[in-house]
Amino acid sequence: MDEAELIKRLLETFKIEVKEHINTISKGLIELEKDLDAEKSAKILEEIYRSAHSMKGASRAVNLTEIEQICQALESCFSKMKNKELKASSQVFDIFHSVINTIELLVNNDEEKPDKDVISHYINTLLNIEAYQETLPPPDTNQPKKTAVKKQQEDEKKIEKEETKTQPKPQEESKEAPIKTPHIKEDTIRLSSKKIDEIYLLAEESLQVKLFHQQEFNEIKLMAEDIKRIRKAWSVVYSNILNLKQNKDIQKEKLGSTLFANIDTIDESIKSVERKFNALQNTSRFVQNTTQNILDNLVDEIKQVLMLPFSNLLDGFPRLVRDLSKAMHKEIEIEIVGSNIEVDRRIMEELKDPLIHLIRNSVDHGIATPTERLKAGKDKKGIININIQQVDANNVKIDIKDDGRGIDIEQLKEKAIKLGHINKEETKQLSEEEILKMLFKSGITTTKIITDISGRGLGLAIVEEKVEKLGGKVEVKSQKDKGATFSIIVPTSISKTQGLVVLSNQNKYIIPVSNILETLRVKKSYLKKVENRDTIQHQKKTLPIVNLADVLQIGFNEKGKRNSFLHIVIIESLNQRIGFVVDEIVNEQEVLFKKLNHPLQKVKNIAGVSLLGTGEICPIINSQDIVKSSVEIAPTMPVQKGEKGDKATKKSILIAEDSITSRLFLKNILESAGYKVRATIDGREAFTALKQEPFDLLVSDIEMPRMNGFELTENIRKDKVLGELPIVLVTSLSKREDQEKGIEVGANAYIIKSSFEQSNLLEVIKRLI
Repeated sequence: MDEAELIKRLLETFKIEVKEHINTISKGLIELEKDLDAEKSAKILEEIYRSAHSMKGASRAVNLTEIEQICQALESCFSKMKNKELKASSQVFDIFHSVINTIELLVNNDEEKPDKDVISHYINTLLNIEAYQETLPPPDTNQPKKTAVKKQQEDEKKIEKEETKTQPKPQEESKEAPIKTPHIKEDTIRLSSKKIDEIYLLAEESLQVKLFHQQEFNEIKLMAEDIKRIRKAWSVVYSNILNLKQNKDIQKEKLGSTLFANIDTIDESIKSVERKFNALQNTSRFVQNTTQNILDNLVDEIKQVLMLPFSNLLDGFPRLVRDLSKAMHKEIEIEIVGSNIEVDRRIMEELKDPLIHLIRNSVDHGIATPTERLKAGKDKKGIININIQQVDANNVKIDIKDDGRGIDIEQLKEKAIKLGHINKEETKQLSEEEILKMLFKSGITTTKIITDISGRGLGLAIVEEKVEKLGGKVEVKSQKDKGATFSIIVPTSISKTQGLVVLSNQNKYIIPVSNILETLRVKKSYLKKVENRDTIQHQKKTLPIVNLADVLQIGFNEKGKRNSFLHIVIIESLNQRIGFVVDEIVNEQEVLFKKLNHPLQKVKNIAGVSLLGTGEICPIINSQDIVKSSVEIAPTMPVQKGEKGDKATKKSILIAEDSITSRLFLKNILESAGYKVRATIDGREAFTALKQEPFDLLVSDIEMPRMNGFELTENIRKDKVLGELPIVLVTSLSKREDQEKGIEVGANAYIIKSSFEQSNLLEVIKRLI
């Protein structure tokens, strides 16, 4: 192995080791911020001290000097804390967490690595950490006190001795700490996740052999039944011929002698074929059962290799909650139960974003500030609980619960009505559970203001879409002023699944069973026209009906038109139920999902393909896509005046911004997006402009002369004519109290310039107008 390859492997091992140490230190720091007894605190301190020491040695071994220097300074701080020379405080823990984030960036991110000035700043901060102490406890004069440096040196020597006891003699002579790779059993090997995925895919593909054997066995079984029928019919003929053989007149005929000469041969041949078919059927049954057992066990064993505990995903969540709550001036603690439950790594990767979004929602929307919580009679510290349970052998449930404000049902109704998802009459008929499902509609949000963290009403719709793609579902429960619970139920693995094979215009398609509520066979006379589209009454509700062939744009089957009955598959996806008419429901079978390769990856309405037992390639329906497509092909509703259409006028936007650069930048973005734009230099000029001509939306800075953005917003909200105008504040003020001030005066959105993205602004404006 050449030197370059050796360094590459060492760095890979180093990254794995550092990740484990960072998790240990992060979890330890979060625990130390709680009220722990002295014994437990000492144990955690010793653990994170050793992790910092090991990271320092590992960094030195791979010549990563910057990380080594940071770890050495961090180790020194932990040593001071162990010796009671450094008092723990919120400011000190903030510094430690920032340092850990910096180490992560240095290790994992090649593009956004911190520059040398940032690294020097953190090293100097750690070396002068005492400056962040407000008060120190008086020293214990009854015991001799060692200096921090001396104590640290002793601790280092002690640790190095312990580490070198088990090392071979050549390494005992080295002064550098060896790399401490994660413990690996002698009977294990390390494989890349990519390699395991490839092996698993091959094992999954081998399951197709099982389906072929099943098909072959079924065909042999049918042929064996045909042989039995032939044998039965022949037995009658054979018996009649034997009776004829007794007739002497027939025996004298030439035909009779020929017939009688071959009858026994024919009978023996039929018996022989029957015996061979029975033997073939038994062999086929044995091969099919054996193949099924071997391949199922093979896939199950490899599947276990892909299973990881939820702790791999959730270990970073306490730090995420801490950082978010600090930024929002809240006190929030996270509790995780069931993190040892295992799930397919691919499922876990897909769940990461939905879970992070739900946690951010709980921190931002759910849990109030300490002052608000105390006024409501709650503890000032909010709690987010993640509880993971194994529902059955194939499914797992994740509950994300907070003890915050809960969801305002009335406010949710108003938002849904405003966006046209339901009308006032429909809200009276809907249960609370059905109203809560409106949260997953795109654009729905109960927050009063749009910020960089949340409020756009897109997150929960995306959460539901991602979970459904995994074959799972999302549920929500809420109690006002007591909190909300989001429950995600997903399968433990992605592999074989059940699919319903249907026929539509002489083509076979597979619909995943996970999205099917029910299949129906109804008379055509049951169809009713509602708002110019076909519907049926199902479970006391109106269910829209659409032909699958129309959705897939594969033409119309005249044969199906003549049928007096309809075969309907009811699919539920994206919080909608649609009945799809098919020509025939063929059967339900095990399906091996195969993704489409480029350039077919984005074929509308098709998620992938699978092979049937006959060897036919059968498309797998994308349930989410066909639900969306069924809405698109529905009869177009008349367009209201001023909404859509070619004659609709451009929306007009007013900008209030004192910086000429920012003003021109915003104007260019909005005009390029097709809006009519006018720019003003401060709040007073903007307010005058609003009085002179109508605008659909205002984009305003906050810090401006004569009249700032807060004052401008407040004046608009007091005006009887302008009171409902949508207002977006785009500002450099990023403090939580400034955002709260924006809510107070009545802004609809609050975008911070430091994290400004053109798409964010246009997305917010699109939502508001």
